[in-house]
Amino acid sequence: KGLRFQAARVARLIGIRDAELADPAGLLRAAGASGAGPELARMLRGTRAWPPDAWAEDETEPTLAIVLRDDELRWMLVDGWLARGAIEPAAKVLARVLAGPPRATERIREQAPTLPSARAAVAAAARLRGLSADEAQAWFACCGVATEAERSVLAARFAARAPTSEVEWHALAELCTGATGPGARDRLVSILHDAGPERALTVATRAVRALRGTLDDAGERTFLQAVRGSVRADRGSPLDRAFGPGTWPPPLAPAVTRLGAWSRDPARAPR
Repeated sequence: KGLRFQAARVARLIGIRDAELADPAGLLRAAGASGAGPELARMLRGTRAWPPDAWAEDETEPTLAIVLRDDELRWMLVDGWLARGAIEPAAKVLARVLAGPPRATERIREQAPTLPSARAAVAAAARLRGLSADEAQAWFACCGVATEAERSVLAARFAARAPTSEVEWHALAELCTGATGPGARDRLVSILHDAGPERALTVATRAVRALRGTLDDAGERTFLQAVRGSVRADRGSPLDRAFGPGTWPPPLAPAVTRLGAWSRDPARAPR
């Protein structure tokens, strides 16, 4: 399996993009064992045989069962399907995401803007789940594929009433960026006490990550200060303790760069 992985690496480097993969599950296991899953995804992205469409149907294969429980690896498969325009298998896996906790959508939201077909896949997943139009809009916001009109509708909805489901709370966090940002941030701060300590911290942290993703430093600073002032107003409360030192403000995620991936020197190529 290690040799197959090396062979695929060489094939990709020399431009053979549509080589047939005799054992893709074995290839995935080999890459995963060496921590090279993301590298494998980059090499095979857009090829005709990756990932196999059957993987969207069969979760009994042990390797695939593990992949579909991991947000990062699951997105790796979805990204591979979308890169070659295979919306149907991507939608089937995304439907499983929409059946789970909304926090699993953050990885999709980070990458969706680079994939024109992401909207179609998430919409197809919503249809597979039988979601209502209002539910689908909230999931679209969480996945980063909502239109500006849909984001405005959601913002107006949450201005009139507080979120009533977990996905709506996460959608409100995602609205804290862009044109809906100022109003959504003010609204979220004003109802944090209604969310409960654990949910409030989760949703506020997601809003901060969304702001960091759009490089809105001013919006982030204003939001951090507003949240701190709101929770400290009831010092010693469960909400105040949830936003204690070490949790608020959320720590910056470290940026990891593999220098070999940027080097043209064969001696420093990824191994």
